[in-house]
Amino acid sequence: MTGKALYAASAAALFSTAAMAHQFVMYSPGGDDSAVERMDAILYPNAIAGHVHQIFGASGSSPDMTYESLQESNSTTVGSAGFEGNARDHSVYWHPALYMEANDGSGYIRVPMNGHTLYYFDIGEGKKREPFEFPHGFRMVGGDSTLRAPADNPMITTWKCSTGGSYNFGDDGGFPTGVSTCSDYTNLFNSVEFPHCWNGNDFDQEDTKAHMAYPEGDARSGSCPSSHPIRLPHIFMKNFFNIDEIADKVKPDSFTLSQGDKTGFGSHADFYNGWEDGAIPALFEQCPQPEYGNMDIGTCPHFESSGPATDCILEVTYKEEVDRPGNHLPGCNPIVDISPAPKMAPAALGEATDKCKAGSSSGGDSSEPSSAVPQSSSYGSDESSSVAPASDSAPAAVPSSSSAPMSGSAPAAIPSYAPASAASAPAPPGSYGSPGAATTVTTFTTFTTSPSPANEPGTWDNGRPWKGGKHRHRHHGYPHGRPSW
Repeated sequence: MTGKALYAASAAALFSTAAMAHQFVMYSPGGDDSAVERMDAILYPNAIAGHVHQIFGASGSSPDMTYESLQESNSTTVGSAGFEGNARDHSVYWHPALYMEANDGSGYIRVPMNGHTLYYFDIGEGKKREPFEFPHGFRMVGGDSTLRAPADNPMITTWKCSTGGSYNFGDDGGFPTGVSTCSDYTNLFNSVEFPHCWNGNDFDQEDTKAHMAYPEGDARSGSCPSSHPIRLPHIFMKNFFNIDEIADKVKPDSFTLSQGDKTGFGSHADFYNGWEDGAIPALFEQCPQPEYGNMDIGTCPHFESSGPATDCILEVTYKEEVDRPGNHLPGCNPIVDISPAPKMAPAALGEATDKCKAGSSSGGDSSEPSSAVPQSSSYGSDESSSVAPASDSAPAAVPSSSSAPMSGSAPAAIPSYAPASAASAPAPPGSYGSPGAATTVTTFTTFTTSPSPANEPGTWDNGRPWKGGKHRHRHHGYPHGRPSW
C-alpha cells in the first residue's frame, strides 16, 4: 500500500472509529521522556533488556514492577490535554528509541521525543470482558520488533512526517523516505495499534504474545478470532519524534530503531496495566462523546488529577550512554535485513556492540528473546537476575532455524475467566502472570552486519528530562496536533 493510500485509509479509519465507538484520549507533555533505557519489564522482568526504550506513564515504573507496586505510584506523565496527570492510571507504556546517523561520522544520535497520545476505544466484535477493563497483572505488546518487511496487516504500525503543510507517509508501515526534517507540529510520528482479543489465559513468560490476538480484518474494529474470543479495551498509541531538533546534526533518511531496524517495519509498543479497578468502565460510560468522540480525558466527569504531568519524573535503573552510543546501538543490536530478524541475547550494561550471543529458543515474544534468567511473577518476586555479556571475540550470531519464531501452532483452549468479584483476589500459583522456565540456544550461525556509523564517545547526559518549551505544540486545543491523523 502506498503512503498516500495508507494515509487516506488511516484517516478514514480513525474518523469512522470515533463516530461509532466510545473513547477517551490521554496525552503526555511535549519534550523528551525522563526514562530512556534498556528496560522491559514484560520480556525481561528484573533484568536488563535487549534494546533501548522510551518509557512513560506512572512513576512506579521499574524492571520488577507488578500491578501492586504500580498502585504506589504518586504521579504519571499521562493525563489531560492540559497536562494534568491521570490519578487512576498507574500503567506504564514504552516503545523503542529512534536513532539517526550523525553527519560528521561520529555515530548514532538518539532522536528526542515530543510527547505521546493514547487513545482508548470500546470497539470491535467479540464478547466483552466483564468488567470491561484489564485484569490485574495484565501486560501486552503491540507490533513485532523482528519485522524487516511489511506485516500481513500494514495498518498495525505507521510512520508519517509532516513538513511544509504536507504529509510523507511510509509505505506499508515502514519509514518514510526523502526526509531531512519534519518541522510541522506533529514532527515525525509513529502509531501502534495494540491487540485487544484475549484468550482468557494467564500471561506466559515463555510466549508473551500467546494470550492476545488482533481482530480478523481491521486491526481495530474487526471480529475477534475464535481462539481469542474475549474483547478488551483497545489502545492506539501515537509517538512524536522531534526530528527538527537534530536535523542539522544527522544524515537524511538514516532512521534506525533501537533494535537494529532501518526499515521501520519493526515498530512496536508495550503496555503494563496499572489502572485502578472500575476507572476504565466509568470513563467509557460517562465521558462526553461529541461527533468525533472524546478527545480529552480532562473533560470526563470521573477524571481525577494527580498533579502536573510535567512534574513527574521516572527513574532510570540501567544507566548507560543511550543518546550518543557511538558506532553501534546500545546493547547488541546489529543492523540486518533478515525478516524476521534473528534473536539476540541482551548485552551487559554499558556495552554497544555487534558481537552477539543468540537469544532463547523457548518461544517468548516473537519480537524479542527471553534471556536465560530467573523470571519474576507479576505479584512481586524480588529475585534478582543477570545476563551474561556478549562475547568480545565471537562473531555476531543468530539462532539456527530451530529457534525461529513459532507459527501455526494450535490455539489454546478457551478457559473460563474470573468474574468481576474475583478480579482483585490474590493470584494463586499458575494464575495471571506466572513465570515460566527458559531454555538457552547453543547453536549459532554467523552473518555479516550492515555498516554502522564511525565511533565516538557519547557526550549526551542520560536520564535528564528534555523539556523543549517551544516544541510543546498545541493545535486546536490539543497537544501534539489535531485529534485526527
